[in-house]
Amino acid sequence: VTITEPPVLAATTVGNNVDCFGTATGSATVNVTGGTAPFTYNWNTLPAQTGVTATGLTAGTYTVTVTDAAGCITTTTVTITEPTLLTASTIGSNASCFGTATGSATVNVTGGTAPFTYSWNTSP
Repeated sequence: VTITEPPVLAATTVGNNVDCFGTATGSATVNVTGGTAPFTYNWNTLPAQTGVTATGLTAGTYTVTVTDAAGCITTTTVTITEPTLLTASTIGSNASCFGTATGSATVNVTGGTAPFTYSWNTSP
């Protein structure tokens, strides 16, 4: 008689970070190896998500518990990050004389995720 056991149940996660500060655009996917299929998934999200991929995530650390058909359990975590808050400030310099085009405007951007696109309204 030969007694065998399934390969050890293991899980890893891959996260997709939030696009913009304060939004819920992150996601995470769990990859399972070993164990005995089928698998169930339980993410510690509110509300709880039970698929391979958790979506609508805000920045934070999430845990997924994977249970296989034999009742074996493994857990793993993933951290979802977000860019810093995008802010912009402007500095203007008036034209030196009436009717001349010597004025200027400068924008200073902090936070967010480069590259940035700028759109100027040049109408008075």
